This record gives sequence, C-alpha cells and structure tokens, in this order.
Amino acid sequence: MDKRLVEFIRTLRAAGVRISVAESGDAFRAVETIGVFNRDEFQAALRTTLVKEAKDLPTFDHFFPLFFDTAAPPMFNMEQELSPEQQQMLQQALQALMGDQDALRQLLEQMMRGQGFNPSDMEQFGEQAGLQEADGPYQGRYYQRRMERAAGMDQLRELLEQLAQMLAEMGMSEEAIDDVMGMMQNNAEALSEQLRRYAGASIARNLAERELEQPQPEDAMHTPFRE
Repeated sequence: MDKRLVEFIRTLRAAGVRISVAESGDAFRAVETIGVFNRDEFQAALRTTLVKEAKDLPTFDHFFPLFFDTAAPPMFNMEQELSPEQQQMLQQALQALMGDQDALRQLLEQMMRGQGFNPSDMEQFGEQAGLQEADGPYQGRYYQRRMERAAGMDQLRELLEQLAQMLAEMGMSEEAIDDVMGMMQNNAEALSEQLRRYAGASIARNLAERELEQPQPEDAMHTPFRE
C-alpha cells in the first residue's frame, strides 16, 4: 500500500496538484490510523490531507479509483444461469452470426463464462493501442476505445445487436431472451470497464514515473516523499 500511495501522490503532483512533504506525511499517518478497509473513510482521509484547493478536487476524484478500486467488475457465468436447452440455442445463434471469426468466438466464450481479461491480454491490447505513449491525465477514454477495438469489442457489440432477433426466430421465449441479453450486456459492459480501469491506471503510472524523472526545484514543496 505504501508504494501505491507514493505513486498516487506523484501522479497528483504530475497532474498539477501541489503536495508538500508534510502533507504527504500527513496522508501516510492518516492511513496508518484509520486503515484501508472502510473505503469512504480512506478516501476522505487522503482527500483531506492531500487537497488544499477546490480546483484540485476533480483531479483527486479522477485518479483515486484508478489506484485504489482494484476489484474486477462482476460478471455472470452464463453456463450456470441458463438451462442446457437455452445454452444450446444460444450457441447455435452465435455460431450462425459470427461465422468463422475465431477471435470473436474466443471473446464470446470467455464472456459467457464470466471471465474477464487476464493481465497478459490487457497488456497486449494496451501495446496495440499505443498506451505506453499516453501522456495526458484525461486520455483514458481515448485509449479505452483503442483497446476495445484491439480486443474485438466493436464486433461483439454488432453481434449483440442481432442476437435477440436471431433467438426469437429460433423460438426462444421473450422472457428467456431478456435474461440472455441482460447477462450478455452486463458482461460486455464489465469487460469495457476492465479496459477503462486498465487504461486509466496505466496512464496514471506513466504520469507518476514522469514526475519522478523530472528534475525538481530545491523546494520542500516538490521534494519526493519516501524515495
């Protein structure tokens, strides 16, 4: 946690928030006192100790979840939620819609099992999107979209737009279609959220590293904390 907090402070400073050594120390002492298990108290303690001006609050609120909200978005395991008949019908519909697109098939199978992207997947998508070149604190949405294209999310969305009609033509009940589409949409959104968090966190780390590499004035306000 100390390392992550140091990187968080460096990122805030790289984004223009003035944080002194004393304020950094206050943040560490506050965390040691209240702990990290109550998210609201933890966030309030850091906001109180690190942010002095109202104009810096949006910057703090933008970066805080990128460093400290690490839980993966929840997804449905559709193999457990659907009956064998519904699973078979869904597989047939998907096969008819996607043809021989192997990459899309893998993405769909992963999504239907309720499995998010693994770290190597996200690293690969990030490299394809040029995430290593990201240099702006609010470029997360841009790189998220690039990563989504690399992951095949655009093709997935196109397929989902046709899926409900295909299932209806195959005789699946309206209630079952609503359930299937709800789970599919939830899981697709969870995958997008996972990519959004990864892009944002990667940009934040880039900023923290850049702040560390920059020569600092001989001013205690800019002295890195806990080198």
